[in-house]
Amino acid sequence: MREHLIAKQIAIATPSEHTADGLRRAEIGLFDCQDYDIYQKRLMQLGLTENELSLMRLRAIEAHADTLHEVVATHEIRY
Repeated sequence: MREHLIAKQIAIATPSEHTADGLRRAEIGLFDCQDYDIYQKRLMQLGLTENELSLMRLRAIEAHADTLHEVVATHEIRY
């Protein structure tokens, strides 16, 4: 969702075919967010708590990050 927001802001600030393409790609990326949200809700229906889901997210971030910078970038709020 962050990538979509950034792409949208760039497309508004500097409209071009290139920034429009970036925005379209970011919009397609929102499907992953939708799928993730549905999966998370299913896990909650099966009895997992929000704390358990949070721990799973943190472990997944750490497992897929090669450096501390990547972990920080995932959590960082940029505007």
